Amino acid sequence: WNIENARKAYLLIADNKTEIPLIGKQTVNPDVTTDYIIEALALDEESSFREELQIGVFKECTVEFKADKYYIFPTIPVTLSWKVTNAKSIELNAESVEREGAKVVEPEKATAYILRADDEFGFKEKRIDIQMLPVPQVKTLLVPAPKKTNNLAVNIKQPRYNVSVKFPHIDIEWIKAEVPKVPSLADLGINVELTPPLPEFSLRRTIKRVFNQITKR
Repeated sequence: WNIENARKAYLLIADNKTEIPLIGKQTVNPDVTTDYIIEALALDEESSFREELQIGVFKECTVEFKADKYYIFPTIPVTLSWKVTNAKSIELNAESVEREGAKVVEPEKATAYILRADDEFGFKEKRIDIQMLPVPQVKTLLVPAPKKTNNLAVNIKQPRYNVSVKFPHIDIEWIKAEVPKVPSLADLGINVELTPPLPEFSLRRTIKRVFNQITKR
């Protein structure tokens, strides 16, 4: 400070009043906003003059700005959220917003979102870039062409079936499935003449009859 045409000068800080030289300086470190007053007594020692100076103390603003996703397909919704402290004004892409909040956007192309906060020392900006992922496209569909052949040879192999019939061989400890030797009537001394013709010989009936006789015995 530099005071002219004065007898005395005083510095008032809050409730403290200190006499100071008419020309001088002083270093202060206020923790809060403080008013500094210089009071000067005129040469007539009756009049006084006052000069006031206010030094404001403010905290620097803090900005938190984020998105729930940063790479999307077109029109996919994105949620932007933010929280700002110690700011005088806040804008999201030049639109005024509250100190804390969220907003859902659906960008159709790559878009930048800027959150700006103004405080006593200037402004701060945070930027979020939402990038677009390419949409999958099927440009070519290849189908193999069928092969054409004029000559067609078809070979059919007829299966051969085995129709041979095997008679079962019965081998039981106390039964022997063997055709017994039956003596003829001539061997037994009996001569019988059959008037009607003998029935046609059948191997199957003969075996069945012999097997029944063996079973009965």
